[in-house]
Amino acid sequence: MSESLSHLRVVEIGQHISAPYCSKLLADLGADVIKIEPWTDGDPLRNTGSFPGDPEDWSRGCLFEYLNANKRNLQLDLTTSVNMDILLQILADAHILIENLGYGVMESMDLNPNRLFEVNDHIAIVRINEAVEQIRAQNIPAATTLNASDMYNDLHLQARSFFQEMSNPIAGTKRFPRYPKRQKPGNEGAHRFGPPTLGEHNTEILGKELGLSDEEMNDLAHDEVIGTIPKGIESIQWSGTSGNSQKSKE
Repeated sequence: MSESLSHLRVVEIGQHISAPYCSKLLADLGADVIKIEPWTDGDPLRNTGSFPGDPEDWSRGCLFEYLNANKRNLQLDLTTSVNMDILLQILADAHILIENLGYGVMESMDLNPNRLFEVNDHIAIVRINEAVEQIRAQNIPAATTLNASDMYNDLHLQARSFFQEMSNPIAGTKRFPRYPKRQKPGNEGAHRFGPPTLGEHNTEILGKELGLSDEEMNDLAHDEVIGTIPKGIESIQWSGTSGNSQKSKE
């Protein structure tokens, strides 16, 4: 397993596929990727199927698990000034910011490039939507080859150990593709740990790394500035910030 990018810190403010996949390629090579999610609903991909072998559940989306392995998770409501200050502290030490929120969204939160460079003049900013529009403008043709089921059962891919088992405390163990490029034997990217639960690393990042006290953390939770479960979701009970959960008993 290669961790050649372990010196890099990447902040992802994204959802769905494009930004998460972009940061995943770096995470699989050892980069410290912090995924920022709103706790109002989290990344919509969390509750997007398929849910193989499991009942539909907001936290078990199979594609979310694959795209967000090897990442840490910080829940922040970026509509509050308190959390915006926290985000800027994190970005001050980051090497790369990856976002795909759509045109004008970052600017509406006063996170335009000029302000970001004032906080960190060495940060690289990757804005996925701009690149996507350029590709669409060129009208590049594309076609599918194998579907997901075909790939999962393909004997050639199995022989190359293309898939790796990955465990999740909620969804159990499934097989997911490894890093797509093999550099040399024993040096390919791999899943070091599974996808994070929402806000799983709140305490680790805000407390241990940014120095917030327990009292400050409790105040943020009390004011509903941070959390570990989306608003309106009551079917899962979380155990602190560890990410472990269990179905509520009725």
